[in-house]
Order: sequence, then C-alpha cells, then structure tokens
Amino acid sequence: MTSADASPNIEERRFNQYIMLSKQDLDFIHEKTLQVLSEDGIEIDSPQALEIFNEHGIRTDESRVYPDEKALESALERIPGTFTLRARNPDYNVRVGGEEGPLLGPPLGAPFNHDRGQEEYSSYEDYIRFVKLYHQLPQLDLAGGDITPPTDIPEESRHRQMFYAAAAHSDKPLFGTGTGKKCRETLEMGRLLFGSDNFKSGYYLLKVVGASSPRRFDSEPLQTLISWAESNQPLAVYAQILAGVSGPPTVAGLLIQQNAEILTGALLAQLINPGTPIIYGSFSSAGDMQTGSITVGSGIQGQVIAATAELADYYGMPSLTAGAITDSSETGMQAGAEGMMNAMTAARAGVDILVFAAGAGQNYLGISGRKALMDMEMYSIIDSYRQGIEVSERTAQGDAISAVEPGESYLTHSSTLELLQKEGNLGRKNDFENPQKKMEEMLADYSRPELDESIEKELKEMI
Repeated sequence: MTSADASPNIEERRFNQYIMLSKQDLDFIHEKTLQVLSEDGIEIDSPQALEIFNEHGIRTDESRVYPDEKALESALERIPGTFTLRARNPDYNVRVGGEEGPLLGPPLGAPFNHDRGQEEYSSYEDYIRFVKLYHQLPQLDLAGGDITPPTDIPEESRHRQMFYAAAAHSDKPLFGTGTGKKCRETLEMGRLLFGSDNFKSGYYLLKVVGASSPRRFDSEPLQTLISWAESNQPLAVYAQILAGVSGPPTVAGLLIQQNAEILTGALLAQLINPGTPIIYGSFSSAGDMQTGSITVGSGIQGQVIAATAELADYYGMPSLTAGAITDSSETGMQAGAEGMMNAMTAARAGVDILVFAAGAGQNYLGISGRKALMDMEMYSIIDSYRQGIEVSERTAQGDAISAVEPGESYLTHSSTLELLQKEGNLGRKNDFENPQKKMEEMLADYSRPELDESIEKELKEMI
C-alpha cells in the first residue's frame, strides 16, 4: 500500500480518536438547547436575578427565565476566549484558554480526609497541610478554595479562615471561598490582598458556581454569581447532572440539559457585567441506578469530559472539568485506572482547567495527600504522551545510527545524555512508591512565601 493510499485512513483514525462530537452533533445540541430554553425555561430562585433578566428584555414569569437566541449570541460574543488569572507572585500567573494544555487545581469541597480515614472529616490544621502540599507540587497551577472544609471551625467564619490560610501559605492563583452573601467577604479580602485598583481591572479570584439540576439555579449560587460578576472576577459555571437521576438517561440528553443550564448562568453574568470571563464547566456523569449516587469511573464520565471541552470550543469559551477523579476510596488499581482514564481524556480533549486533579477520591467526597503525589506521577506520564513525536532531522539521529555498530550500545554515544535530558520523561521510571514518606518530607521542607506584614495583619483582623 502506498502512502497516498494510507493517508485517508490515518486521518480518519486520528479524527475518531480525538473528537467525540461532530460539527453536525454540536449544531444539533445547540438547536435543541435553544428549544429547551425557549419552551421550558430555567427555574431561577432569585427575584434579583429574574429582575436582571427582565430588565434586559428577556422573557420571565414568576420563577423562570426563557433565554432567546439573540440574547445568548450577544452574551457569547462578550465572553473572552482567553484571559490571565493573576497570582500574588507574578511568576505563577497563568493563561486560561489557548493551547497551553490543562491547568491543574485541587479538589473543591471534599469532606472526607482519607489520610485520616474513609469517613473522617478535615480540621483547619488539615486544610493548611493540604494548601502547603499543593503549593509545593510544581504541576499544580491553582491553589485555595474550599479544598476540604474544616469542620472544627464555625460555618459562619469558615470561608474567611480558608481564604486567609490559602493566601498566607501559597502565592499561586486562588479559588474563592464561600457562597451567597459570605462570598462578598471573600471578595473584600481579595481586594485587600491584591490591591483595590488591581482587583478592579484584573482577574485574581476564580469562583466555581453550579446549577441545581434539573433546569434550576438556587438562590445561594445565584447570589455568588451576581457578586462575582459585579466584582469583575472570573466564574466557572458548571452543571453536575446524574444521567437517569437529575437529567435524561442518555449522554446526548444530558449534554443538552447541561448546555441550557450553563448558558443561562453565562448569560446572567454578561447582563450584569459584559466581558466577565466565563468558563464552561461540567462534573456531570451517570447516576448509579442502585443508589442514585454519582459514578465517575465509567466511560460515561470520559464521554462527558470530552464533549464538554468540544462544546466550550464551539462557543469560544475555556472549559473546566474534573481531573483524576475516581469512585474508589482506596489508592489501588481502581483509583489508578479510573483516574488515568478521566485525566487522559481531559488532556487529549483540550480541557483548559482540571480541578480535583490531585488527591481526589470517592467520587468527589474524599481527599488524600498520598493520592495527590501518586496523581502527580500520573500527570508526568500524560505530559510525556502529550508532547507527541517529533519527526525531523534532529530526531532522526542518522549520525548516531551510523556511528553505533551492530551489537554496541547507544549509552556511550555523545548525543544520548544530551537528548535524554531534553526529552521530558524519556529514560525515567515512574515512582509511585511510599507516597506517605514523600508527603511528610515535603511538609517538613515547606517554606512559606512572603506576605506583606500589614496586609496579613488586616486579613487576620477580617477573620
């Protein structure tokens, strides 16, 4: 077979490996989404939000909004495809969107600390330990947020304590904490940390806000969305639909409902503050028909991850999904297989941000420092794979092939060491051994980043 004969098959195979939805599929989902929005609407548990929709000429009734195509198109045109999320240390600034590959972030809101036990809750000391650990992981780009809520702190002040701990112990870009009215205090702490003028003109705190499927936004997430958009800070609007439980029992139906929910949240943010960065997010998967709980280890989760990235690209928005998530509460074969499947799918699909990227287990409910270190080894494997194969004169190694005689070794050739140092993980074994010891060593070696004393004093006063 000639290369000309083979090329069409090769291109078709590559297409099928990387693309979950065709352009025709995406158009179909979009049209069905418009139909759902115009005919069925989205329940809005906020008189303020309904009034915002109504003021902009979008049809509402007592409790629902019915976004139209023109309003959605106008909103989508205002959403930036990329933006810079800034850190206290400018060396950690990251570009959200584009071709840089997935940014990795911590779990958000995992209640059970598996380093203590399968049903043990985290303390404030645990929260700080996780912030310190994640700060030291070079692959992890984002910090803070509701990583694992400390139950030994009153709920009314927990968001302030978590924000302070994240800001004091890491200078990477931060997730916001708190929901509803509480998030206003987090935003005020952000203005203090980064400077009011900087905060007004730049993007410093990322907040993840979810719909309450099916086809509903509750009052607290809506209040969070409104406050964040008013402050000109970026939002990831997500759905977490369980197929067959809180959404249709097919992936196509799930994607249509998810799309309707996310676009409604994105529209509201643009009506409040045109140009607010919006990230298209999803934690949707299949529901377990025996228990009604979510399952994240099946191939359905991978399908939704890939489709979410493609829908985000379709609308010109960055995307966010879960990373190495697993149904397992143990760091065994199941966790490794499911985590690799979901993280690899997200990386190949072009997801822009992966949260729950390190240390997440028990389908979003668990967190483990030991698993976080093992997940980082997994991402090293994925990074090596994503580098692809460079076919060029440089990599052809014609001189080396000619110089090394049959039966000899390339280990002594002059180019071997040089190339091994440049080719990522080529020539490196994976190291999944003794994560507990590594975690303890990292925490012992932790060095806190500098924070202006006057700013820290004011932050402490606020909590």
